[in-house]
Amino acid sequence: MPRFKSEFLTALDYAATLGADFVHVVGGMIPPGTSRDRAFARYVANIAWASEQAAGSGVRLLLEAQNKRDAPGFILETQAQARAVAEACDAANVGVLLDVYHAQIDEGDITDLLGRELPGAFHIQIADPPWRNEPGTGELNFRTVFDAIVASGYDGWIGCEYAPQAGTVEGLGWREDLAP
Repeated sequence: MPRFKSEFLTALDYAATLGADFVHVVGGMIPPGTSRDRAFARYVANIAWASEQAAGSGVRLLLEAQNKRDAPGFILETQAQARAVAEACDAANVGVLLDVYHAQIDEGDITDLLGRELPGAFHIQIADPPWRNEPGTGELNFRTVFDAIVASGYDGWIGCEYAPQAGTVEGLGWREDLAP
């Protein structure tokens, strides 16, 4: 059995055993010597297969785009690509993990992007560019970001994937002023 399939089945088993809602199916880097088109076609086929394996388990699959600055050669470079893969699978158990940090780095205009992409998002992650720290330490106005998330009707979890500047507890201080 190919490595992706074997490891996905293990992840699915863990998720089901733990009662997890999601498996984050990381796209990964395009292997050296492989064309982007070939790698992308394989990725879509793998996600479609994984979706079939997860059907009926209650576990949904998350697809995440990465920015080209931090992850050059990553298979999913934009939110639209991640959404297109989810739509190509035509399955209710495949959706997007929308990472605000990655989206802002490569795509900008985050409020407009959230309006377009949140309807297909199963999960959101946040960090403040350009250094990937907590909200309020970088270039984004997180009051505006959170207002856009609330306005979209999104009611899932918002994960924090950042390196706090002054430690974990201090790095959560933004919640009192900004959290929806």
